[in-house]
Amino acid sequence: MRRRGLAVLAAFCLFSTAAGAAGLQRIDLPGNGAAPPLVGAVWTPCARPAGLVRLRRIMVPGVMNCPVKGTKLPLIVISHGFNGWFGGHHDMAEALADVGFVVAAITHKNEFGRSWHAGRPAAIKRLIDHMLKRWPERTRIDASRIGFFGFSRGGYTGLVLVGGVPNFWRIVRHCREVPADPVCRPTSAPRRRSGGTAKRAKPVYVHDARIKAAVIAAPLGVIFGREALKSVRVPIQLWRAEKDKRELFPYHTDAVAKALPNKPDYRLVPAGHFAFLAPCTARQAEAIPALCRDANGFDRVAFHKRFNAAVTKFFKENLR
Repeated sequence: MRRRGLAVLAAFCLFSTAAGAAGLQRIDLPGNGAAPPLVGAVWTPCARPAGLVRLRRIMVPGVMNCPVKGTKLPLIVISHGFNGWFGGHHDMAEALADVGFVVAAITHKNEFGRSWHAGRPAAIKRLIDHMLKRWPERTRIDASRIGFFGFSRGGYTGLVLVGGVPNFWRIVRHCREVPADPVCRPTSAPRRRSGGTAKRAKPVYVHDARIKAAVIAAPLGVIFGREALKSVRVPIQLWRAEKDKRELFPYHTDAVAKALPNKPDYRLVPAGHFAFLAPCTARQAEAIPALCRDANGFDRVAFHKRFNAAVTKFFKENLR
């Protein structure tokens, strides 16, 4: 029992370095036709001292169902990476909520299906709709100040939402030239059937002009050329991990930086792909070492203090 108590205290100390009090609510988006039901969470400004809240198998600082503090609050929506979940960037959500943002995240479904590339942006649009039209505290949100954060496939999601039109045929050409790129694995891109006479409907990519600024980390970027991103006009903060073995340089983040019509706020991190995920607990590090292990002495906790501060500053400046 004493060992368990010490573990909980250690978890609290680890995560409380990123933020103070944040209100936390669970949300459920009902299914609609072909759109599946979605689960997620909302972090809000909260006037109460931070306690500990269980989020799946981890303990995070926060106050469950805390009354929302403030009015005319900006909204940030979060899209996680492949096979992730709504709490994968909880420390960022806590940091943003602590300084006056409402932050909402959902867990994407159909990650292994054919429709993820169109389904992901549509899911985030549904999330924004839910927050502005059905969330009980919706009147506290300033609908003119909405931002987006996305990591990996979530970064792809954000680029589509702010106007990008992906061209997945670019992967076919890319994989002939760079077959070792992880993007060439079967689960990374929509599969195309060969033979047969039936034609599949052309995917409809959802854009959302309500998003006024976006932070994109380690995106799936090879599918975006200059033509694909020509309509993107919102401010972008773009993050690349210099030792990323999943989004290989220079085909993804760097390619996006060069293709964007307006120069992004481009940041480099001396780490691997998963450094953008929230710092791991000891239990997570043991269960999923590939997502938690940082090489060469990289301090993920210290980095996330700087990372969250830079993201917060960017949204404050661009969602005035």
